[in-house]
Amino acid sequence: MARHAEPQVALGRVIASRREELGLKQEQLALAVGTDQARISRIENAGDNPSYGLVERIAKALELELWELAKQAGELETSD
Repeated sequence: MARHAEPQVALGRVIASRREELGLKQEQLALAVGTDQARISRIENAGDNPSYGLVERIAKALELELWELAKQAGELETSD
């Protein structure tokens, strides 16, 4: 049976990938969503379990609907 990525790992990887795709630094994303760079780093590295509201703001800053971010993370979680 294939090992799957944990939800926080998958979410963090999707956020980091999309941020990089848009050419944003962690500091820029943090400023856009009202947090600090260290928190974005922890989220991207699965060291933080962000609130629904923060994930919603991150999705918006990454030019995604919340459902799109969740779908991408879910797909990564089940394909890993």
